[in-house]
Amino acid sequence: FVETHFDLGNTYTEIIAPQDVATYGALCALASFDRAELKNKVVDNINFHNFLELVPEVRELIHDFYASRYASCLGYLQKLKPNLLLDIHLYDHVETLYEQIRHK
Repeated sequence: FVETHFDLGNTYTEIIAPQDVATYGALCALASFDRAELKNKVVDNINFHNFLELVPEVRELIHDFYASRYASCLGYLQKLKPNLLLDIHLYDHVETLYEQIRHK
């Protein structure tokens, strides 16, 4: 997800919305990347930054996590969770992703 170019975002809207690229990419990155990878592949990635601008809550979640503002980060995770549990592709993975993020 984090390697997706923003110009592709409007080409495949029948398959995945650009906002979903931001959300899925951010959650998977938080769950799996170490700090250096997060900075290199997400925080400093201009292409992915364009996707994150579409979902301000997810953008702030990433920035708060990277800046070690964990209370705020966990707050954003709690706000996002009800909608993520309704997502047809993500609902089965929400608890696992959240557990991996919390244990970083």
